[in-house]
Amino acid sequence: MSTESTSKTFCPIPWNSLQMINNGDFRVCCNADHSNRIGTRLTDEAGNIYNASKDDWEDTRNAPLMKEVRKAMINGEWHEECTRCRNEEKSGFGSFRQHNLNDWGKWFGDFNYDKACAVTKSDGTIDVKKQNVDFLDIRYGNFCNLKCRMCGPQDSHMWYSDYEKLHGPTQFPETDWYSNNKNYIDNFSKYGLNAKKINFIGGEPTLIKEHIDSLNYIISKNKAHTVRLAYNTNLTSISDELLDLWSNFKEVRIAASIDGIDEVFNYQRYPANFGKVNKIIKLLDTHPTVNFRLWFDFTVTILNVFHFPEFMKWKLENNFVEWNRIKSPNPTVSYHMCHTPHHYSIKILTADLKEKLVTHYNEYIKWIENSHYDKHVKDDYVNKCNTIITYMYSEDKSEYIDAFVKITKQLDKIRNQDIAKVIPQYKDLFK
Repeated sequence: MSTESTSKTFCPIPWNSLQMINNGDFRVCCNADHSNRIGTRLTDEAGNIYNASKDDWEDTRNAPLMKEVRKAMINGEWHEECTRCRNEEKSGFGSFRQHNLNDWGKWFGDFNYDKACAVTKSDGTIDVKKQNVDFLDIRYGNFCNLKCRMCGPQDSHMWYSDYEKLHGPTQFPETDWYSNNKNYIDNFSKYGLNAKKINFIGGEPTLIKEHIDSLNYIISKNKAHTVRLAYNTNLTSISDELLDLWSNFKEVRIAASIDGIDEVFNYQRYPANFGKVNKIIKLLDTHPTVNFRLWFDFTVTILNVFHFPEFMKWKLENNFVEWNRIKSPNPTVSYHMCHTPHHYSIKILTADLKEKLVTHYNEYIKWIENSHYDKHVKDDYVNKCNTIITYMYSEDKSEYIDAFVKITKQLDKIRNQDIAKVIPQYKDLFK
């Protein structure tokens, strides 16, 4: 085992967290993407998949794959499960790995490489009695109220009818592994009270009864003041009950799935309405009792990549209090790339559309450079634009452009939408 005090591939997640997908199967982390779009499932030595509905969650911590990943990280190597973070860092993005290094070094404690080594054997096994589960990433199935273009029936049951119109009859069960499940209750009771951070994701987590029950349980045990909650939410279902519950917790972090304004947002996150969502944005921004940390989590797709600099401009120019922390190190937006489905990746743009995008971005770069904003805001804005351009040119996947055109035409017909009216840069593509 390496004795170096640092590792360029080290990440806290394989040591201090439990991560699952929305059918309850466990995985290394939410950014894992080696064998498929959601990473490889964790199994025992016999190859049986660990699932949150039936297994003791602690058993997953030393699954063979987890040991492999930890061993690679300690030795400064990139494991295949970490391909997505490696590629993002190559393109200049702040990866999920880097985000968690900051989180667990600054916000939630001082967990680092040296402490990881101290509880890890040479084969990657950790002493679970010496390293707590600080972070729960809980995925509550595919119950959702939207059918976003870059999503599908595996993440939203609302997609079922459209999917069958596109591809024919298919079987996508509702993944409600947590519903009335004693194993979930027992394991959440064991780990939820001692976790420093709990990430709730769906589907749409704010619609899930078991999520509300879990918050009430933590509050009833007088532990809420020690727990930070985190959400990926579409902001369409924030109830008064939920706001009252949130007021008990140490902090509530919301990564809002907002990646456009007006018709760009409505088109990509159908059938959401930006006017209604914008009211909730303003409600949370000025809420008097919840300790919020709020940001826009922009998913960059072929559907909004031309809109991205306009969205950053909108965010800067709006007089938000919590959402618009211009003095922060990340003053514009948080963003990540859409990797799958492949036909929504910006890498599929044709050569002429890539040139148009560069020209379009340069116009906004001129705007920010001539603006009144501080230097660090200008630098962040320009860097994000240039990083997206670099990522776009990092690989040519234009062979998927025909698939994008075909499925977009079909969905536009089903949903009575018209991409050419929303993204004028694609008019020639859809003649």
